[in-house]
Amino acid sequence: MAVTKETLKRMIDEMGLIPLSDEELDIILPEVQKMTESGQKLAETDLSSSRVSHVFRASP
Repeated sequence: MAVTKETLKRMIDEMGLIPLSDEELDIILPEVQKMTESGQKLAETDLSSSRVSHVFRASP
């Protein structure tokens, strides 16, 4: 999913954050796109052959 300037504006508006100017959006958009791409790569990572080395239990 590519993040566009319009998508970023809509996200900022829906979260009730301080609106940003187009110039400010141009500065942060590449970083947001990098984070989105990293998240997509992580989601596509095959962990089916990974073994859990530690099991964490909640304290009572």
